[in-house]
Amino acid sequence: MTESKVKRAFWKNAVLSAVPDLLVSWAAMKIVDGGAEVFFITLIGLQVVYLALWIKRTTWSWLLFWITNRSMMSNHIEEVLTQQRFPKPPDFISGPDAYYQDIVENESEETSLRLKAANELGTLAGISGAGQHQLAIQLRMATEDAIQRYAKRAPKRDSSKADKGNPDEIRLSLEKEELDALAWLADYGFRLLTAQTNTYRRSIDQLPYGQAARYASLIDKFERQSVANLQNEDEAEKERRFRSQSNRHHTLWSCYPNERKQPWA
Repeated sequence: MTESKVKRAFWKNAVLSAVPDLLVSWAAMKIVDGGAEVFFITLIGLQVVYLALWIKRTTWSWLLFWITNRSMMSNHIEEVLTQQRFPKPPDFISGPDAYYQDIVENESEETSLRLKAANELGTLAGISGAGQHQLAIQLRMATEDAIQRYAKRAPKRDSSKADKGNPDEIRLSLEKEELDALAWLADYGFRLLTAQTNTYRRSIDQLPYGQAARYASLIDKFERQSVANLQNEDEAEKERRFRSQSNRHHTLWSCYPNERKQPWA
């Protein structure tokens, strides 16, 4: 929403909110059969009553805030910062808005954390946009208290390591069923290669063709994902991977001659 629209909405709401007071003042003027002075006295009296109620409500709200609510709100916010593992605040910040905004704009942070910071930032902005300015001020004050306390105990993360990472580290994303299958294949291969006799070679029946084909496809997938950048893969490594994949296909064809019509069924 643009600034001009906000101003137009403000004046529109101000005019509409004045309509009931004008109607009450007009009705009072008619009831007592008075003139314009009755109309304006009633209108001014209503504003005095509204002002008295606003002062009473504001005074009570701030009194509660200083006695109990500030501590309760800041404790809750600090607990949220801790549970959500927000980063350690810098030594100097202009306010909670700046703290959350820095997290949102930091591309090295996890997407989930940036979304949480954006949600907190949107909450602060939404309360102010809804016209609850006193509540917004109180919430920011409590958030500042929480951030100051959280800064003293939050673990400081090394952003340089987070940005660069370990060039030799590769993270794979596989389903649990696929990981279980790979673990089984690796364990059986380990037992087979380390056994002194042929016990383990005879300890399992030949796999059904469909399962063997799925395992071969899974190993192909595992080897592809184990390469950090397929386009920049070393030619020797690429050749080794292709040869390994070809050998698996040849094994399927040679061990399951009756299944050649549908090699990957």
